[in-house]
Amino acid sequence: MFFGGITTVERSKYVERLLAVPPQEIHEDFAEQVHRNAEIAATKFGFVRTAMVFLFAAIPFWLVAIGLLYAGR
Repeated sequence: MFFGGITTVERSKYVERLLAVPPQEIHEDFAEQVHRNAEIAATKFGFVRTAMVFLFAAIPFWLVAIGLLYAGR
């Protein structure tokens, strides 16, 4: 419904095609897309969570590195 070849079709033709589809099919397609987008969002959140863990784990090393950098001056 939102992606794919929609942009390759002229707007008026797209609207015409969309209105020709039975509402049940549109609802099914929409529900499938919502579920797939939720799966993608969950995967992305998992990667963000992992990145945050590594970020916070690296902070002490950065602090030591910065301390050594300024201690040498």
